[in-house]
Amino acid sequence: MDRVSQIEELSKRHDQMDAGSIISALVRCLSFDESLEACRRSLEGASAIRTASLRRVCSDIRHAHTNGSGFITELKGKILSGAPRRRAGYAYCLLEIARASDRSVKNDIQAFLCSSKYVGLRRRGYKLYEPDCPHSRETLDRAWREFRDPEAAWLMVKGHAPVDLQREKSDLISVLSEGWQLSRLYLKLAELDEAQVSDLLELDPITYVYVCVKLRRPVPHDQLTAILEDSLGDERLGLLLWCLGELRHWDLIMAVSRRSEEITTLRFARSG
Repeated sequence: MDRVSQIEELSKRHDQMDAGSIISALVRCLSFDESLEACRRSLEGASAIRTASLRRVCSDIRHAHTNGSGFITELKGKILSGAPRRRAGYAYCLLEIARASDRSVKNDIQAFLCSSKYVGLRRRGYKLYEPDCPHSRETLDRAWREFRDPEAAWLMVKGHAPVDLQREKSDLISVLSEGWQLSRLYLKLAELDEAQVSDLLELDPITYVYVCVKLRRPVPHDQLTAILEDSLGDERLGLLLWCLGELRHWDLIMAVSRRSEEITTLRFARSG
């Protein structure tokens, strides 16, 4: 019986104490080819063996003992034609191998995953994005044009130049659902034209105030009062209060402090 088979037999024993630690230790004794075989045979089987063998394979790849190209090809084939319920597991293995590999392999796997019709696979591909790598940026841009995923939009906001974001502004706004994402976008767009920040007054008033504070733009007192009144039940009231503090609006902060019971009621109503 070969060593991988012995590990497989051990994994089936329910009376074995510290089975996971023993399996992990045994896998460390395997050669790279044996570790690959253990990983291959455990893709649909024992998770303890898969975890340990994949860790060993990635370690060897990371230390330039091999590139694992054959196994990468196998995993791609399984993702394309294997059992749908196993697809996420295959993609996880592929992602971990990519993370351990050099940039050229990362680029290849990123392009493979980001071109998938399945959003779950594309999301794994986005984790390999590197803003300083032209090939990686091209892959992200291609996925954005085709799928308009929020994950791709956020990576663009973080890594692309303001002029690039300006061209995609309306589409980016349509998929970015969080105020902190919009604030990051508009802080970059403001580098081109600060007047664009006014868009946020309609899109997200709390984010508007926050961006104005960061840009040291004045916000009229009556405007702040109206925004505060509409935001008492908002879970981001704390952020708005921070902004009021930065703007030195003592009176408005004190007014909020006297409405604690009302705020609790409004929040409860919103959560319901």
